[in-house]
Amino acid sequence: MSIFDLSKNQKRKSTRQLIGARKITDQSLETYSHGELVFFIVKPHNLAVLSMENINYRLHAMTTILKSFPTLEMCCMNSRESFEDNKAYLHERIEAEDVESVKELCRLDIEYLDKIQLEMATAREFVLMLRFRREKPAEIMNQVNRTEKLLKEQGFDIRRAVKADIQRVMAVYFEQNITHMEFDDVDGVRFAGHIEKT
Repeated sequence: MSIFDLSKNQKRKSTRQLIGARKITDQSLETYSHGELVFFIVKPHNLAVLSMENINYRLHAMTTILKSFPTLEMCCMNSRESFEDNKAYLHERIEAEDVESVKELCRLDIEYLDKIQLEMATAREFVLMLRFRREKPAEIMNQVNRTEKLLKEQGFDIRRAVKADIQRVMAVYFEQNITHMEFDDVDGVRFAGHIEKT
C-alpha cells in the first residue's frame, strides 16, 4: 500500500499510530490493540558445528520452554544487510547491456555479493516475545522474570531487550533497516534545533 492509498483519516495518523505502537518504554513496546510486548534477544548457536546430541538437547530445551510458556512468540530476522535487490538489479543490467566487458563486471559484482552473503549466512537474530493485555505490572514482572530464568536454565544465551534493542528490532522488522542504528523517540526531533536556528 502506498501513501496515496491511505484514507483521509489514515493520512493524519503518525507513523506510530499506523504501525500500532503507542509507546516504547525502557523494557517493552506498548501497542494500541495488541497489548504490551516484552522482548528477549537470543544469541543464536551455529548448528553446523554442533554434534547431533547437542542439537537434540537444544530442541528438547526449546520444547520445554514452549510447554512452560505456550504464549511465547518467536521471530527470526536478518541482523545483516540483504543484497537480493542489488543482485536483481545487476541481473537486469546483464540482460539489458550490450557491452560484454560491462556484463562481466556485473557478473563479478554478483559473485562478490554472493561471497559476502555466504559469510553472513549465520547472521540471524532471534527474538522471543511475551504479550500482556490486562495484567498488572507486578504480574508482568513475575512472568518476565520466570521466563528469563527458565530460558537461562535451559542453556539459552539471552538478554531482556531494552529500549534501543526494541527500536532496532522495529526498524529491521518494518523496513529492513540494519545499517542505520540511531533512532529518534519522535520523528525529526534530531533536526528540530537545526530548523529553529535557520
